[in-house]
Amino acid sequence: MKVHAVTTIAALRSMGEGLLRAYAAILFSSRPVVGLLFLGSSFWFPNAGMAGLIGALTGSITARLLSFPYLSRGLYIYNSLLVGLALGIVYRLDGYLLTLILLGAVLAVFLTVALADMLWRLEHLPVLSLPFVVVAFTCFLPPRPTAT
Repeated sequence: MKVHAVTTIAALRSMGEGLLRAYAAILFSSRPVVGLLFLGSSFWFPNAGMAGLIGALTGSITARLLSFPYLSRGLYIYNSLLVGLALGIVYRLDGYLLTLILLGAVLAVFLTVALADMLWRLEHLPVLSLPFVVVAFTCFLPPRPTAT
């Protein structure tokens, strides 16, 4: 029983470190403390901060459930975080946006894995934020329901 608790704590620590490193990567850093500062500052605009955090957590949980390696580096979370931040800046946080963030963040994880593998095998190119661009553009395509 004690081993399970230690494993759970280690997994949560790894996910938390990956989350902070993803925030730090936006500012071209890999230090978790920089990520913590950027996480806090993203709540200057609470809608974007919350949407970004939801996207990052969704990306982190998706990568964890699928047992992707190197979670503490934030690689899979980075594009999900960017999708959440972008959507949170444009739309008001409601049920529609929450659904869009969840789907976009999961899609960003899958696209990050697929494109990273493909681009590296073909030309040794890094994936960078290409999945974010594709997913965010796709998320902005559906018409937003409006009240008339």
